[in-house]
Amino acid sequence: MLDLGVKAQVDFRGHHGDPDRYGVDNPQLSYLNIKAGPYVQVNVGEYVHFNFEGGYYLYRRFSFSDGSDEKESITLDNVFYFKGGFYLGI
Repeated sequence: MLDLGVKAQVDFRGHHGDPDRYGVDNPQLSYLNIKAGPYVQVNVGEYVHFNFEGGYYLYRRFSFSDGSDEKESITLDNVFYFKGGFYLGI
C-alpha cells in the first residue's frame, strides 16, 4: 500500500536550433540538472496510485553554443522542489 524511497536523478539534454534564426552555424542549447530527495507512493486499491516527491536541485546549468565554442552559459541557484500526482493503472 505504501512505497517509500530516495531518488537521485541526472537529466542532460541537448537541442539543435535553426541557424537562420539564431545567427550561428550550428546552434545548440543544452542543460544539466542534478536532483535528489525522498519520494512516497500511496497505492489505493489495485489501480489508483498517488505519488509525492521532494528534494533539492544540486546543480542546474544551461549553455548555448555554436557547435564548437560555448557562447553563453547560466548556472542557476540550487533550490528545493516538491511535486505530486496520481495515475490510474496496474
